Amino acid sequence: MAIDKLKAKLIKQMLEKGFYDIKKVLEIDEKKGKISIKGERMLITSSLGFANLHGSVEKIAGKAAPAIIRAYGGSCAKRDFIGVWKAWLPDIKVETVLSLFSAIYSTVGWGKVADISLSKDEGRVIFKNCFEADAVLKTYGKKDGPQCHFVTGYLEVLFSEMTGKDWQVTETKCEAKGDELCEFQIILK
Repeated sequence: MAIDKLKAKLIKQMLEKGFYDIKKVLEIDEKKGKISIKGERMLITSSLGFANLHGSVEKIAGKAAPAIIRAYGGSCAKRDFIGVWKAWLPDIKVETVLSLFSAIYSTVGWGKVADISLSKDEGRVIFKNCFEADAVLKTYGKKDGPQCHFVTGYLEVLFSEMTGKDWQVTETKCEAKGDELCEFQIILK
């Protein structure tokens, strides 16, 4: 637990003033109404806005909604891995991603990463207070099944990109359906 706090503190320092001077990569242009990091336009939104996206996609796409949200998560992971992980750390190794994952994703608000593991053919990620489950639960109430479609797709593509292997990720527990945490099983296809 103390190591995660230390990693989170180091990442925060790294982003604020450390090895990646945020002042050199962050641009706030009030005249144009834009925020950019390394030239990439950013948007700050609430997790409840994310839940509204869930609801809108479900309303329009029906049973296809989870697949659409999952695909969106996957496309974000691909862009993040190539545009962030590999750009900032070109010689990135799987062990590096696994060791920093908890601190980074907890620090940026995804929830508390309680566990992450990966062997040659399986793994798991456990979030407490996952932003997606929390937002869906607050907006729509308790659901019958897992709701972290974005996170599922994100993890599947992130793990595939970082290992060069094809993984399947399944959410087996979800706070939005009343579980105490969100658990994602990772299996080599």
